[in-house]
Amino acid sequence: GVLILSHGLGNQGDKQLRASVQDSSSDIPTTFAFGMSMTTSEHIQLALDELMVAGAERIVVVPVLSSRHNSLMRQWKYIFSLDPDPEYTHVPKVVGPEEIIFSDALDDHPVVGKIVADHAREISHDPKAEEVIIVGHGPVDADDNADQLALMENIAVYLRTDRNYAAVHVATLQDDAPREVRMANFQKLRQHVTDARDAGHDVIIVTNLLGSRIVQSSLRRGLSGLAYRYNFKGLIAHEDFIDWIESSVQGNITGS
Repeated sequence: GVLILSHGLGNQGDKQLRASVQDSSSDIPTTFAFGMSMTTSEHIQLALDELMVAGAERIVVVPVLSSRHNSLMRQWKYIFSLDPDPEYTHVPKVVGPEEIIFSDALDDHPVVGKIVADHAREISHDPKAEEVIIVGHGPVDADDNADQLALMENIAVYLRTDRNYAAVHVATLQDDAPREVRMANFQKLRQHVTDARDAGHDVIIVTNLLGSRIVQSSLRRGLSGLAYRYNFKGLIAHEDFIDWIESSVQGNITGS
C-alpha cells in the first residue's frame, strides 16, 4: 500500500494532489493523511488502518514536502518511530504492518528541477536578459534553512542548463519564522530584484512550493512596488509531479 503524507495545501491544492495520484495507473491501494501532525497522529493511524483493511502487508510512506530539512518531517519520523524524540509534542506513535518504508522528501529530485525549469520557461521572453529567482517557503531553523538553500542550488543547476539566463538565484522566506527573520529575507529578495533591474535585466520568480496558495500572498506583499514576472504554479499542478510519487513507490518496493 501507499500512504501519502501532506500537511495540507489548501482546498484546491489538496484536490489537485488527490487527482494527480488517483489518475495514476498504479493498482496499489493508496490513501492520504492530511494534517500538520504537531499535536495528533490519529489521522495517520486511520490511514494506515484503511490500507491494512485493504490487505496491505507492506506500506510505502511518501512525505509530500519540498525538503527533508524541516520540523514537520522530524515529527512525522517520530510518529513512525524513526526518531526517538518529538519535534513538537509527544503524540501516540502509529502501528502498522511489519514493513513500513519511509520515502524521501522532494528535495532536489530531478523531477523538481524539470518542473521548476518548465515554469520559468513558461514566462521567459529573452533568457539572456532575464534573472530567475527560485523562492522557497523555508524552515524556521537557521541550520535547516541553510541546508534547504543548498538543495535549491542543485535545483538551480537545471535552470542554468535549460536556458542561458543572465543569472539564477535561490531564496527562502522562512514564512513561519519570527518577524525579524522574515523581514531580513524579504530585504535580501528585494535586493536581488533591484540589482537585476539595475543591471537592465527582467526578473522571473518561480518556486519549489507544492501548491499555488501557500506563501504567494506574502511574496506579493513583500515585493510590492517592484517589477517582476511570477509563475504562481505549484509543483503538483505539473503533469510530471506524479512521476516523483511513482518513482518513490517503485524505487522503495524494488529496493526492498
